[in-house]
Amino acid sequence: MISVVNTLLLKWHLLRTVVKAGANPAKNLGGVYRCIAERWVFTLAMFVVGFAVFEFSALPLLLGFVAIQVVLLFGNMKQA
Repeated sequence: MISVVNTLLLKWHLLRTVVKAGANPAKNLGGVYRCIAERWVFTLAMFVVGFAVFEFSALPLLLGFVAIQVVLLFGNMKQA
């Protein structure tokens, strides 16, 4: 779930930045930095929730996260 929401957050930022910044490189770069920061904070917060609140084991949680990240990365390779 962390990976899927992370990817949806990335897509939302991409679409929002295109609409707001257009062809302005400085605004585009600002959108990229904001997206990176928000994704890091969200990912770390969700791992803390998974470890502390739900008391998930570390190895399955991390392996699941990595596996879904790989699937999401290589699942979109055929799009132009």
